[in-house]
Amino acid sequence: MLRRAGAEVVELPVLEDWPPRDFAPLDDALERVETFDWVVFSGRRCVENAFGRRDLSGLGFPGAPRIGAIGSGAVRALRRCGVQPGVVPSWHRAAEVADAMGDAKGHSVLLVRVEGASAALPDALTERGAEVTEVVGYRMEVVADPGPMHRAFERPFDAIALANPSTVRYLLEGLEQAGLTLEHATRGALVAVAGPATAEMAHTHGLAPCLVAAGRLRDLARDLAIRLELVE
Repeated sequence: MLRRAGAEVVELPVLEDWPPRDFAPLDDALERVETFDWVVFSGRRCVENAFGRRDLSGLGFPGAPRIGAIGSGAVRALRRCGVQPGVVPSWHRAAEVADAMGDAKGHSVLLVRVEGASAALPDALTERGAEVTEVVGYRMEVVADPGPMHRAFERPFDAIALANPSTVRYLLEGLEQAGLTLEHATRGALVAVAGPATAEMAHTHGLAPCLVAAGRLRDLARDLAIRLELVE
């Protein structure tokens, strides 16, 4: 979208996804998936790894746990598996996800998430009276090859776009491992992020975003193109 608008785009991968270090907690939860009132998948890889471990096609039928999906990737992955999520929050912040699920008091909730995810969502659900079981659906590892990192940041950018909270965290780890500073990487750049959760992560690590899009990548691309005056 940005290239079509006339921008020169440099893509810098800073993370890659891997299966959980230990599948036992996920397998145990999936063996008793019918005992949960809610099953919430955060991200495409959580869906793919869960459905790869056990046939969960029954989740799409009446009487099964209610299904929540956080992120468009999770929604598409569930639909490919024949499951239509009942709740897809517009925003990825913990409060909005919990609000979208409605009255959680007394409900048991299975959260399938990335390793190291923020405690904000399980805390919000627990505060609303839910019993939360959290399992790792996948993990992320930093990609910090010094060569590509140095080549990417050898000149300043007009803007740096960050797609999700993990991107923020792993970009900073990658810069550190490559011997680069955040000040050098962001010098003069407009920092744009997708969604409030990414903005929160950026602020936590001392990176103040200048633009916070609604949460979807197409919103980020559109807002960034407008801010850079590539389109009206």
